[in-house]
Amino acid sequence: MTSKALVFDIGTTKIKAGLLDLESLKINEVRQAESQVIYPSPGLAEQDPEWLWRTVTRLAQDLVSSSDGSVDTVVFVAYMAGLILLDENGEPLTNLITWLDERAAGLPKGVWSGLLRISGYNVFRLLEFLRITGGAPSSTGKDVISKLVWIRENLPEEYERTKHVLGAIGYLVYKATGTPVYPADDAHLTWLADTRRIPPEWSRKLFMRYGLDPGKMPTIMQAHEIAGTLTKQASRELSLSENTRVLVGMGDVAAVALGSGAVEEHRLHVYLGTSGWTAFHTRKRILDISHYIGSLVSAHPGYYLAIGEQEVAGGAVDWASTLLGFQDVGEALTAIAEVPPGANGLLFGPWLYGERCPVDDPYARGVLIGFDLNTDRREITRSVVEGVLLNTAWGFKYASKLSGSMEPVRLVGGLARSELVGQLLADMTGYIVEVPSAPELAGLRGGAMIAGFGLGYSTLEQYASKIKIARQHKPGKYRETYQELLASYTRMYKNVKKTFRELSHFRQQH
Repeated sequence: MTSKALVFDIGTTKIKAGLLDLESLKINEVRQAESQVIYPSPGLAEQDPEWLWRTVTRLAQDLVSSSDGSVDTVVFVAYMAGLILLDENGEPLTNLITWLDERAAGLPKGVWSGLLRISGYNVFRLLEFLRITGGAPSSTGKDVISKLVWIRENLPEEYERTKHVLGAIGYLVYKATGTPVYPADDAHLTWLADTRRIPPEWSRKLFMRYGLDPGKMPTIMQAHEIAGTLTKQASRELSLSENTRVLVGMGDVAAVALGSGAVEEHRLHVYLGTSGWTAFHTRKRILDISHYIGSLVSAHPGYYLAIGEQEVAGGAVDWASTLLGFQDVGEALTAIAEVPPGANGLLFGPWLYGERCPVDDPYARGVLIGFDLNTDRREITRSVVEGVLLNTAWGFKYASKLSGSMEPVRLVGGLARSELVGQLLADMTGYIVEVPSAPELAGLRGGAMIAGFGLGYSTLEQYASKIKIARQHKPGKYRETYQELLASYTRMYKNVKKTFRELSHFRQQH
């Protein structure tokens, strides 16, 4: 029997679980469930932690019952910048606050106030963050430091009773092993860790600066390290042996970076799932504060991952497909194939939940320009898809300059299954685009890679060489057309930026 990893990829749209061979990376079986996000009021986005664990155990039982091999390890991959508070008995004091949550926008206040400011930041606070963490929190309030300050100010009793502050990954590892841990990449994104060394350590200076308690934070560990083995209860609920090892795990970004196969230094990959990003591995911390591109500790030991994250990608296409009456995204992508580039004069800005890269703007929202009485749903959908790719190309422009690589870029995520999307990315960036097999499962593949590496089966480079390329796209005849459209796209944002802020006040009142 072959040894397998049971890998979970927890997103805010889908929850995937897969059994993968630890030698070949073969994906044996996959199960998935719809994710559930609760929106109690505008700007808030949470998950019920007990519901999340029940969903994980249900998927595990289904997979394990059909497995013909032994499961050596469990790996949790999940979204980062989540937050949950546990009391001394390990019981949740809050729901799991997801990365989408903006309740803490503008916090900590001292970061964005003062006479001397650059890009909205207090110069002295920014320099301190850059020196210690290699980056800085966003004004959107989506970072853990901002959420913790909000909780301390607005839920003081819950904060006082907190024994463990965990992210989504850490919560699932705790449920499985009873051990509180904070994965290194997730810890980095709290902007409370000193990341000048790998693995990072919590910065007491930053905790003191913002009135937070470092004693509530678990030990920071690297993705490939073993957090523990299953508790009796978790063993029963997951239908696995108590001897099954559970790795510390990692965020979705780090897992996808490995699963894309772009593990060499400076090699670029683009992810287009519900959200999107452009990223590359680097030995040094890299920062472009003007375009909100920063570095996170990678799951690849000794490396950072420079990344420009964009809040909505495939999520915009899902939204448009449903709104315009298509059965699914696949039908929508097929329907728009014959609509010409530029969608007959339509331009769409996919900022449906604010933006981070290349502009840090929590007020940005979706824009559709150029429609008239003759516009049909195919043209609108084409403009949405092009808008997502134009936004990607806008961020890619700055990330690729930092990388310096001209090697073919790897494209993964659910949208990568579309040949049109792959060709659009090539045309808009001028890069050759390579799409690995099963691009939508890159996160599961990356989880299996880190499991095999942690257990001594293979190096990450050897694993990457086993990933097959399904398609390649070269820049084509519409390269110049999309360069012109990208220029119009960036001007569009600059022209409506002020209006976004004005409309945000109206949304809050209603």
